Amino acid sequence: MLRSDLNTSEFFKTQDLEEFKIEVKGDSTVFGSAVRIRKENGAFEGVDWQDIPPLKVPDSRAVNIWMDYAGEEMMVNYIDPSVDHVEIPMVVESGLPGDFTMKFKGLSKFTDFQCMNLLDLSSGEQIEIMPGKSFSINFDESMTRKEYKLLLSKDDYEDCMAPADITEQQLRVFANGKEVVADFYLDRSARANFKVYDILGNLVYSAQETVGYSRETMNLEHVGDGVYMINIEINGGVTTEKVILQ
Repeated sequence: MLRSDLNTSEFFKTQDLEEFKIEVKGDSTVFGSAVRIRKENGAFEGVDWQDIPPLKVPDSRAVNIWMDYAGEEMMVNYIDPSVDHVEIPMVVESGLPGDFTMKFKGLSKFTDFQCMNLLDLSSGEQIEIMPGKSFSINFDESMTRKEYKLLLSKDDYEDCMAPADITEQQLRVFANGKEVVADFYLDRSARANFKVYDILGNLVYSAQETVGYSRETMNLEHVGDGVYMINIEINGGVTTEKVILQ
């Protein structure tokens, strides 16, 4: 856990961090490796200047784990504690065949995430991360690297996965007097951002709600009669509907 510009042990003597640690160790070897996810206000969950590259053991027999963003490797990744959903790609490699154990530490620091799963990208299997739970990894003679994705969600998504973009069959928007009604037909919960604009582009209403198989209403008694545009954003996708209020 060293930066290239540090040459003392002071780096290890830091204050108590909001840190979640994933470590991998061989069942019959001394080799081990770990990655850490830390909370920091304003941090970017992808690659930025705060993140620390991996310190890989210079031994061909060693096991190594790191976070991999399109070839950018990290051992320590900072994320903003205000984010609702995080997906972190990870890679595990070993120089020896055999059995290894992955353990999770610091879960008490991340209790604001309702869903914490590890997705095996080769099999599609998801492992629920829980206190005291470990995960077994086997490397055969081919020693093919293992690729995973760490899924952290504050919403209780099914399998920790945010829903895909909604379709016309999953959303119905209509006006009822000065009220706008949005009916959702989703098979899992999602965070939705609502924004209403008048024909001049002025924002007249905004809200954020968790939706699923549910109805949401927007009270617009404070606006005049006329045409309004309703923007609903879910999982990065935006649906726009036009309504007439009267």
